[in-house]
Amino acid sequence: MKQWPAILACGAAAALWTGAAAAETPLGGGGWDGAYFGGQLGTGNLTDGGTGGTGGLFVGIQRDRGTWILGAQADAVAADLAAPGGDRLDRLIRLQAKAGVDHGRVLIYGTAGLAYGWGETASGDAGAAGWTVGLGADYRLNDRTALGGRAVYQDLGRFDGGGGDLRATTLEAVVSFRF
Repeated sequence: MKQWPAILACGAAAALWTGAAAAETPLGGGGWDGAYFGGQLGTGNLTDGGTGGTGGLFVGIQRDRGTWILGAQADAVAADLAAPGGDRLDRLIRLQAKAGVDHGRVLIYGTAGLAYGWGETASGDAGAAGWTVGLGADYRLNDRTALGGRAVYQDLGRFDGGGGDLRATTLEAVVSFRF
């Protein structure tokens, strides 16, 4: 549970940053409609104490419904999250639904979906399916480019088929490009 203070601090900073920008812009009309791709870099924590870095690529599509933005996103994430006991998470695939509020140049959103992770345990290579949820905010720099940040929680259940559950929280900086 050591990651919760960091998540709350990151969320508070994002809320203050995006709240100030959102206050300047009326709801809706932000031009968030369409397909996009991008990359992410971040840090992560495993619930049993492991930490490390993450990085990856994503692709998605969003539909602007006035004030609301609805969409779907797929992420491929390389991770270097190692626990003290030797378990490590090397890769993640996430398929997520996305819903957010359009504040003009700022999009505040949540995600939920499926996750699959690969890595190593004391008994060898392992992989497991689970679920993921996240919160994030993006700031549109221009018609095609946005910068943002997000916190994502992944619960992969019984990672090695028997031992403890594998849960990871990642904090990610993102850049995306609409096409």
